[in-house]
Amino acid sequence: MWGLVCASATPEIALALTDYEAACDVTISPLGYLTVCAYPADRIPASLAIDLMRSHAYLLTDREFTASPTYARRCADAEVSATLSEQVRIESEVRVYRQKLDFFQVVSHEVRNPLTIIRAYGSMLLDSETDEDKRAKLASIVDYATVIDHEISHVLATEEMLAADALWSRRLLPFTPILDEVLEVMTAKARTQNIRLVTDIQLPHGCTCIGNRMALKLVFSNILSNAIKYSPEGSQVYMSCRADGPLLTFVVEDHGVGMTEEQLARLFRKYEKFNQEATGQGIGLYMVKMLVDKMGGSIDIQNRVGEGTRVQIELPIL
Repeated sequence: MWGLVCASATPEIALALTDYEAACDVTISPLGYLTVCAYPADRIPASLAIDLMRSHAYLLTDREFTASPTYARRCADAEVSATLSEQVRIESEVRVYRQKLDFFQVVSHEVRNPLTIIRAYGSMLLDSETDEDKRAKLASIVDYATVIDHEISHVLATEEMLAADALWSRRLLPFTPILDEVLEVMTAKARTQNIRLVTDIQLPHGCTCIGNRMALKLVFSNILSNAIKYSPEGSQVYMSCRADGPLLTFVVEDHGVGMTEEQLARLFRKYEKFNQEATGQGIGLYMVKMLVDKMGGSIDIQNRVGEGTRVQIELPIL
């Protein structure tokens, strides 16, 4: 959003401007919008310019672009302008992601069309079959088709998030439908591995959050998928989700293999895989941490080798 301010710099106007800009910084910036406020440098006093810099992260002039040294809300993890070499590296990485995305889109189109037909016919046969043994086999076919389709969608969504900045945008979202959509697929995935997925959801009606639909699905799918993937057959995965004041608390507990201290230290690194035989790209938890941070949340992992892992994610809700 772009705004040109032409008001005269009287003491009353200056005070109103600084209050207004501070209010905008607190309310609009957390939503992820890029805002630019333009002031004619030859018409405002230096004292007003300094006051305005307290509510603006950057200062842009005809000659330079710098971080504001007096920005009140700057914190340790605030974004700073990238150097030229860093910008080149980022752009190069995005190009690679887009090339990979093009490839995945072609492959997914060729795979998902016949997969949709298999799932549709499987569901039709399941509805008309009365023999319990045949019904169980048809149900497995439908579940596996659902899981494969989800894995393809998951890979595409991950690559799209990495390749397109627009997909990181946030807006007001109803939370429960997103969670229900994830649980439908994860329940099918659990059945294919003979895992019992137990859920405890206690959310108020109309619970909403500021986020990205695709990002939320990636976060919850990754955590649940990992818990199921690394759990022994016949075990249980527990998931709870509840509203605790201004926060949504999402917890997943499994009784799987757990992780060593060394593995925990490397957990959120890109392309880090602890089990090379397991499926996946090694980018899931890297994306989870990035997305949770982007949404203003936190993630905590408690773990015991050979006993299982507990993951807790907290996200702000409205």
